[in-house]
Amino acid sequence: MVISGFNVGLMAVLLELFLRMIGAPLRLRLVISGACLLGYCVLTGMQAPVTRATIMAWVVLGALGLDRVIHWPNALAVAALVILWLNPFQLFDPGFQLSFGAVASLLLFTTRFRAVCEPLLRSLPSWLQRYVALSLASTVAVWVGLWPLLAWYFHLVSLVSVLANLLLVPLVSLLVGVGTVVWLLGAALESVVRWARPGLAVLVDLTVGCVQW
Repeated sequence: MVISGFNVGLMAVLLELFLRMIGAPLRLRLVISGACLLGYCVLTGMQAPVTRATIMAWVVLGALGLDRVIHWPNALAVAALVILWLNPFQLFDPGFQLSFGAVASLLLFTTRFRAVCEPLLRSLPSWLQRYVALSLASTVAVWVGLWPLLAWYFHLVSLVSVLANLLLVPLVSLLVGVGTVVWLLGAALESVVRWARPGLAVLVDLTVGCVQW
């Protein structure tokens, strides 16, 4: 399984859609979603990205249950405080720094960079303009926020990643999204995995080929 905060968000969305489809009331959906996300977090070894995303999800679920306004910087701060309370040495872990640094950069810079990108893309169709502007803005936001850490730990600052993510983000999102659904369904029906394997293999090959290119 992918150890990523993205999977936590994907699991939360799938749970919400399923529980809403079967008619579960809001408070019950929130409790079940919180419990299932905890189970996923434990199952994946409680790695920093998943723990961060799980705690942020709990803050969001709690805000919905209490009819409170969701404030994303506060949710990120709560996740950081809880993880550091459990293990203060996480502060010096590169994974912790990169994980929280990426989300903080998205919250801090994406809106500003998107306002700069959109006027430069007016010739594109509206749907493509929104996608390119948001992708460029979010990638540049993370790049600006993390380049000192990446240079320090990996001796690498990759400018090409800003453009590469225009191709990689939809490929990886589709691969992880479809793969997670297949994994869940495959637990009950093995034939689903056999049926989906060729398509998933194509997505993997496209992703690896894009990265190599």
